[in-house]
Amino acid sequence: MTTLHRAYSVLNVKEMKEDNDAYYIEGVATTPKPDRYGDIVNPLGAKFALPMPLLWQHDARLPVGQLTFAKPQKNGIPFKGMLPKVKEAGNLRDRIEEAAQSIKYRLVTAVSIGFQALKDGYEMMESGGILFKEWEWLELSLVTIPANSDATLRNIKALVREQLAATGRELPRTVYLKSAGATAISNRTSEEDTAMNIQENIKSFEAKRAALAASLASIMEKSATEGRTLDAEEKDQYDEAETELKAVDEHLDRLRKLDKIDPSFRN
Repeated sequence: MTTLHRAYSVLNVKEMKEDNDAYYIEGVATTPKPDRYGDIVNPLGAKFALPMPLLWQHDARLPVGQLTFAKPQKNGIPFKGMLPKVKEAGNLRDRIEEAAQSIKYRLVTAVSIGFQALKDGYEMMESGGILFKEWEWLELSLVTIPANSDATLRNIKALVREQLAATGRELPRTVYLKSAGATAISNRTSEEDTAMNIQENIKSFEAKRAALAASLASIMEKSATEGRTLDAEEKDQYDEAETELKAVDEHLDRLRKLDKIDPSFRN
């Protein structure tokens, strides 16, 4: 479990202040109900050190500030952060100003936690999802979702997939912060637990395959444009995406064979 995971949640900014040196945000990451097949992260299991990087749109190349305070609780993680006011003109100042204004005017309404599971700090649930009991919190990102309290996790994942594909990276496994108001997956109703039919599964994995293929192409295109070979990070990204693509192809092959063998799964 050394893979970098990400947990998305709605961003509730309680307060935003500024002075001559910085913008200051204070808020709490709360959680919508996990969707089916989702994993759960226990906020109280977080291990972290401050200050922590505050990133823009989950890109390690685009830092916008630092997380200066965080206190995990059962229903989420209250936090404080700062975005420095850069005096010199340039990309950094433009990026931070964009981030600050996007938060102020509610155009950015979500945060995403980048983390790794600690050894023996997770367990499989009956649903097939993973419960992360103890985890290392590495970074917090400001990310964009529709400014709607009813925005679904499907909206979040679809948008993040587009953002990552544009930068040549793959979509990580998506997990959800556990909160007091969230229904544990193992306690879902039978209606909520109804599996997708075979054709929906095929369409879902075809979409995943397309995203992975686009990620591979973007990684290679970037290096080709710059006239160089892949760097270490790009090699890891490429190899991970290629491995997952192979697994998706194998699974699609099984699904298509099953669709021909037993049409009853279509209903």
